Amino acid sequence: MNVLAFAHQKGGVGKTTTVAHTAAALARAGHQVIAVDLDPQGSLTRLMGIDPERTLLDTYPAHGAATLDEVAVKVPQWGIELIPADNSLLHIESMSTIGAEQQLRRLLTDTADDPGWVLIDAPGSFGRLTTMALVAASHGVIVPTTPDWLAIDPIGALNQLIGQVRDAYQPGCEIRGVVINAIKPTVDHQGGMRQLEEAFGARVLGHVPHRAVIGTSAASGQPLTDIRTGPSARLRAVYDEIATAIIRQRAST
Repeated sequence: MNVLAFAHQKGGVGKTTTVAHTAAALARAGHQVIAVDLDPQGSLTRLMGIDPERTLLDTYPAHGAATLDEVAVKVPQWGIELIPADNSLLHIESMSTIGAEQQLRRLLTDTADDPGWVLIDAPGSFGRLTTMALVAASHGVIVPTTPDWLAIDPIGALNQLIGQVRDAYQPGCEIRGVVINAIKPTVDHQGGMRQLEEAFGARVLGHVPHRAVIGTSAASGQPLTDIRTGPSARLRAVYDEIATAIIRQRAST
């Protein structure tokens, strides 16, 4: 099982869309994929058109002790399964239970069937849910970001948290890749892109240009991978390349 957390504490960097379209690309390549929405805002859940009946909260003993299979929802148009989210996850943030942040890792360990790939959409903030995502991330962390200093600067703090989780819980927790999103042909963005490429080198897994069609896809709940012509097809190819880079990276470790 390959578990990746997609994390960045700043909103608006394309984290959720990166999870969604990378998951769809992996599914198109023939892999089983579970996407886990750990954000109480439920952006990934809404993007996929799901109205959740259960969330990860329902797996805790005090809330019904559901299994991960009982919480998972099939999303045929995306070719994946989803662990959905809503604001009930805020209860997890406030739990005083020792080890509550290890719940997702325990559930994945206890899953009878190997789902192949698990992509976790972490919240856009630091807290127990983000820690939970990092603790479960046995294959590491992907950092989606835009190429501007407001998004690049906080990556240092994220890396510090990743180091703390690696030391305390998860030896595999480290930044495995960066996806640069919403790239515009501006001096600032070109400079930010160079800064990220110098810092992360081969770990830059993809460059996603700024395109309105990404927002259109999110609003319609349909993956870019279903559209074969025009801007959507070109973006589909970008996410296919990101998925290929992730698979290749996993094979080399």
